Amino acid sequence: MKRTQIRKIFAAICLLFGLFTVASAQTTPACVAETEKLLFEAEISTKYDSALKAAEECSNKNPKSAEAKIVLSKALAYNYKYDAAMYAALTAIELAPQSSDAFYARGLVYELKFRDGLDPKDKVSAIADYTKALELNPRNGVALYSKTYMRKLSIKPTEFSTLLQEFTNAIEYLKANGNSVYLARAYFFRSDTHISLKQWNEAVSDLTMALKTRPNYLAAFNRRAEIFVNRTDKTDLEAAIADYTESLKIKPEANIYAKRAVIYEKKGETAKAVSDWRAALALDPFDTTAKAQIAKLAPAATTASSNQTPTNSPKQPTAEQFAAEGRSQAAKKDYDGAIKSFSECLRLKPDAAACYSFRGFARGMKGDLASAKTDFEAAIKLEPNQAAHYFIRGMMYSELGKKDEAISDFRAALKLDPNNQQAKAALQKLGVQP
Repeated sequence: MKRTQIRKIFAAICLLFGLFTVASAQTTPACVAETEKLLFEAEISTKYDSALKAAEECSNKNPKSAEAKIVLSKALAYNYKYDAAMYAALTAIELAPQSSDAFYARGLVYELKFRDGLDPKDKVSAIADYTKALELNPRNGVALYSKTYMRKLSIKPTEFSTLLQEFTNAIEYLKANGNSVYLARAYFFRSDTHISLKQWNEAVSDLTMALKTRPNYLAAFNRRAEIFVNRTDKTDLEAAIADYTESLKIKPEANIYAKRAVIYEKKGETAKAVSDWRAALALDPFDTTAKAQIAKLAPAATTASSNQTPTNSPKQPTAEQFAAEGRSQAAKKDYDGAIKSFSECLRLKPDAAACYSFRGFARGMKGDLASAKTDFEAAIKLEPNQAAHYFIRGMMYSELGKKDEAISDFRAALKLDPNNQQAKAALQKLGVQP
């Protein structure tokens, strides 16, 4: 071998070694993991503001880090800022064209856009990016279960069974090198396929594993409860109540109270059903079903107390009664009276978040936006996971002609309660697709 050839080979080896050492030295910034943690926590509260702020700071401090751009892309996408999210993902791909995670991040943007707008082109693009991510790293479990889930939306129900092995592979990959949040999601998505195939025991088993892996997995509690109620072979109402109860501990939601109320009705436990319907109504004051059920069941719930010995002393109005009076006054546009009633409610029950929201609405309708803002902030601080507060504030903004603020609040309500028909209708009324 000629000396010049040896020199070239040696130079190439040195170059490769140099590239390897430089790449090895580029560690993932610590702020990436911290931001990912905030994103996971926001899945329950659906408030991604803190995660986005952290992601932006991380990206600014590490402008050449593909990982920082990836986590920024995720945070932007979860905040509905799809164009900016796409730009961040493209930047990550430019910085690391062989990064499986970068292509996964862009696929996630397409997937969230598809879920938000249901454009079939976004679904196709998401699958294409997840496929590219798997070409670069065949053991990328997150990309695999994401692609498989998106494929489920594109095939016939008779083909669903073909997806199970892909979900199983994703689970095995994530067991080896993934984190608990992604592993729990993989179990959850596989359970969804088992449900479609009416494989109830397998679905319950997967959801149980998801909860074992991630104990505060709200969606898993709710999904497992639904199976216990609706499975066609046998029901387990007590197990469903237990799961809904755990779900409500994590995040009180009107629709979950309503679902538990229905179960209590089936069991003949009327007082508990009424209590849950009232809780649902407090969170969603426009829930006509809750109002109807309370009117229907409340007399039965109070029968037991009707034989009590009456007292001569007049009963003082309760916080609940002041709240009901305030809602009635607000509906009649008697905002001064409503403000007084809600203030009395708060005097008797300072932690009545709903009264803060309604008083904020009444104050806003009178033009006192500063006081309204204070009231809504107090309500959200007390109950950060309640869709009703955002919906009520959105209604206030809508009535005042503040369209952008209304849209933002209605979307926030839907993040907390995706089945909130009132928020969907309000968005449609504003000419916006839910």
